[in-house]
Amino acid sequence: AAAAAPELTAALRLAARPPRAAALDALGAFASRGLLSGELLAEAVRGAAALVSEADLGLAASALALGASALAAAAKPAAAAAAAAAASEEMAPRALVLAASPLLQGPAAAALSDFFVALARRAGSGGDVVAALLDAGRAAAAAPSSAAAAAAAAASSSGAASTSSGSRGVLHSIARLVAAVLCPADGEETAPGASSSSSRVVKSILAEASGGGGSGAQVFATLCLGEIGRRGGLARDASLASEVREVLAARMASESSSDELARAAASALGAAAAGGVAARARGGKGGRGGDEAGGELLSWIADRVAAATEAAVAELAAIDVEAGDLKSAAAPRGAYLLLRSLNEAIVDIAAAAAASSSEASQQQQQLLLPEAAVSRLLEVLLAAAEAGADDEARAVASEGAGHLARADPTRVLS
Repeated sequence: AAAAAPELTAALRLAARPPRAAALDALGAFASRGLLSGELLAEAVRGAAALVSEADLGLAASALALGASALAAAAKPAAAAAAAAAASEEMAPRALVLAASPLLQGPAAAALSDFFVALARRAGSGGDVVAALLDAGRAAAAAPSSAAAAAAAAASSSGAASTSSGSRGVLHSIARLVAAVLCPADGEETAPGASSSSSRVVKSILAEASGGGGSGAQVFATLCLGEIGRRGGLARDASLASEVREVLAARMASESSSDELARAAASALGAAAAGGVAARARGGKGGRGGDEAGGELLSWIADRVAAATEAAVAELAAIDVEAGDLKSAAAPRGAYLLLRSLNEAIVDIAAAAAASSSEASQQQQQLLLPEAAVSRLLEVLLAAAEAGADDEARAVASEGAGHLARADPTRVLS
C-alpha cells in the first residue's frame, strides 16, 4: 500500500475519469484499513480535494469518503495530524461549496454528511463545523445560485412565488447536514463541542426562525429545526420542544408569513413529531422528555386538526344556501397546513416502520405507536377528508389516511 499510494495519488490528476475513479477507490480502501502513514494519507487527501465538486458527483462521493477515512484515522493517537489538517483545510472548503449545489443528491449527499460528521468529531471542532454549515445556509438563502435566481425571475414575471424549488432543495440539504452533526444517529459518537452546545445552537436557530420578515434565512432556520427534530434532537428537552412547537405553529397561522415560510414550518412541525415518536420507540433515550416531545406533539397536531375540522363543519352548516349565502368555504391556511404537518409525521413514522420490518414481515409491520393513537389518527383524518372545505384539504387528509393504512394494515383495515 505504501509503495502504490504515490502513484495512485498522481493518477488523481489524470484527465481520464476511469483511472481517477479507480485510484480513489484504492486509496479509500487503504485509508479505511489504516494502511497509509499520516504523510501519505495527507497527500492523498490533498489530491482528492480537487475532485470535490458538482461537476462529477460520483468522484466527489469517493473523494469525500477518502476524507472521512482520513479524519477517522487522524483521531487515533498514533496517526499524524497532517491527514486531518489536509481534510479540514483543503477538502472542507470545497465540501461547503458542494453543500450549496442544487445538483447534490444520492451517494454524494450521504458522503458529504459522513465527511462533516467525521470532521466534527475532531477534538473541539464540532461547534466550528456547525457554525460553518449555518453560515453556508444563510449565504445560500441570501444569494441563491444562478439557476435558482433565473427560476425566481421567471416565477416573478409570471406572478408566482419568487422562491424556486432549487433554492429550497439547497437549504434543505444544508439543514440536513446541520442536524447530522448536532444529532448523531444511534451508535454514533457525539461530536466534541457539538453536544455541549447543542441546546444553545438550537435556541439560536429558534430565535432566527421566530424573527419577522419571512426571509430566506428564516426559512433555512425553520428547515433546520425540522431536521433536528426529525433526528430526535428535541426529544430530550420537553421545554425546548414546546418552544419550537409554538414558534412553528405561529409561523403557520400568521398571515404575515410567506407561503414558503408557512410550508417550511408545517414540514418542520411534522418532522419533529415523527422524530420524537422514533426517539421514544428506540428505548426511551430521551427519558420522560421523549414522551412529551414525541407522542404529545403528534397528539397536539391531531387535536388541532380535529378542532379545525369541527370549525369547518360548523361554518358549512351555517351557510344559508337558499338566501344565496355562498361565501367561500375554503379551508384557512393554518388548518390546511396542520393537515400537511400531520401527513408529514405519518409519512416519516411509516418509513421508520418499514425500515424496521424485513421483507418477510411486511404484512405484520406496525407503526411505532400504540393502538389508541393509530385509531385516533385514522378518526381525525377520515373526518377531515369527509368535511374538507376544499379539494386540496380533502386530498391531503385522504393521502394521510392512505399512508396510515399502508404502514399498519392490520390495525387500520381490520
